[in-house]
Amino acid sequence: MCSPQAIKNTSHRPEGFLKRWMLSKGSLNTSSYNHRRFNQVGVTSYVSFMDSLINHAEDVKELRSKGILLNFLGSDQEVADLFNETARDLVPDPHAFFDVRNKIENHYNNKVKIWITGWMYSHFSTPWSTLAFIAANFVIGFAID
Repeated sequence: MCSPQAIKNTSHRPEGFLKRWMLSKGSLNTSSYNHRRFNQVGVTSYVSFMDSLINHAEDVKELRSKGILLNFLGSDQEVADLFNETARDLVPDPHAFFDVRNKIENHYNNKVKIWITGWMYSHFSTPWSTLAFIAANFVIGFAID
């Protein structure tokens, strides 16, 4: 299962037939019906994939901020509850969105990016520290010449 934290620093959007999922009261129930009636594994797999990303209202908020979800239900908690409840009985294709999951996990677990991000937050958390760093490099550059 993909970590909800893995979404925070990635701009990757799911590839394929659905780039955004516009949520309305009947959209997920319709996908369950379509899966049973027409055996549309793609929609079912997408809903299951989104459920693997969404556990809480904060996860929905993060996906909305990245432009992945458009929420017409109301609260983010309603969306989280809807995904968690609807995807419970779905049987997705285990290989669908495998590459997307891998890209998200690889991005999240990249040690170099983690180190650089930690270093940036600890040393350049304010604009003044960034300005001081630039000024120090400027002074050192003139002192060497």
